[in-house]
Amino acid sequence: MKEKAPIKDGLTQNNYSFTFKEHEYKYVIQEPTFEQLAAALTEATKTGKTDVLAGGKTIWELCCVSYDEKIDKDARILVAICANLFENYVMTVDIDIKKN
Repeated sequence: MKEKAPIKDGLTQNNYSFTFKEHEYKYVIQEPTFEQLAAALTEATKTGKTDVLAGGKTIWELCCVSYDEKIDKDARILVAICANLFENYVMTVDIDIKKN
């Protein structure tokens, strides 16, 4: 496993794995902070349209603490991971906020 972002105390680390072409890949994403989520959302909306890959890539760069080095060798894998990271972390949650 290759190390990437620094590990921060108190943040949850989520382990992911998937199989592609009979090889198992693993990576660990540290739960993003508010600032990291804001950076990802800013990156994703720079052009005025939602850029899922840009937002997911920001989470990958800032929050991935370790990953299988083979992920770097296939752009299709990184595209799939970034799209998934955007969906899991950057998309806003659906809540009903009421004024009291």
